[in-house]
Amino acid sequence: MKKEILIGICCFLTGIGAGLLLAPKQYHIEPSKFVIKELTSQGRAEMQKAISEINLVLNEDMGGIMAERTRALQAITSKKTDRTAADFYLSGMENKMSLTQAKIDKIFLDAVQRMPLVDRQTYMEFYLKNRGWLKSHSVVLPLAAIAGIDEQSLTPALPTADSL
Repeated sequence: MKKEILIGICCFLTGIGAGLLLAPKQYHIEPSKFVIKELTSQGRAEMQKAISEINLVLNEDMGGIMAERTRALQAITSKKTDRTAADFYLSGMENKMSLTQAKIDKIFLDAVQRMPLVDRQTYMEFYLKNRGWLKSHSVVLPLAAIAGIDEQSLTPALPTADSL
């Protein structure tokens, strides 16, 4: 009996240790290849530093945001729906999303400010040239992702031979 308990404890601790040591670090965002190749080494370093800080914020805050979303969905999809509770959890999710977005915006603006002038100008040119793409990927897709809509369903379908 004592031997089985000891083996169970050892297996439990081994599993936790393996999970902590061997699990790969999952990053949420990566720098845009379009803008990174145009920046100087100092600008790239600032962008990489900002991205690591943003990933830390996402790692800390994403669980709370998704928990609120799950609670809202559970309240509305149960046998007896509770719209009041769903709206309450939705409000909590929106507040957490706003706070997280504010943290990310501050990190990014600080990084751009620390870049040399040539990199700040390069980023501004990139931003102005790609406003349509940036709008759809930084505003539309995050909002649509909440409803479970992906990028492919937002892009217009190309005409096929049958539709012509």
